[in-house]
Amino acid sequence: MPGSPGTLAHVRVSAARPDPATGPAGVRLDMPATARVRLDVIDVAGRVVREIDAGRLASGAHDLVWDGRDREGRTSPAGIYRLRVRVGADGSARRVVRLD
Repeated sequence: MPGSPGTLAHVRVSAARPDPATGPAGVRLDMPATARVRLDVIDVAGRVVREIDAGRLASGAHDLVWDGRDREGRTSPAGIYRLRVRVGADGSARRVVRLD
């Protein structure tokens, strides 16, 4: 239901930081209520290179961090990525540049 507590209409998602990044990068969420959260890392071709299931997060501030690796544990190459935060069925993305 649009605008219900726990959806992105009520969740604040920061810009990706650091940007650019040579190591881990992430976003900060400010959650008004408990909700299931996932972070997808997407490359410029639209491929999901990593899925990070944060589980159910309580209200308050939370940091979601991508360690710079793909789902097989390999270091991802330099490039532009989107960090897509999913809260319930809603999604919001922030851009991050990864350097070598």
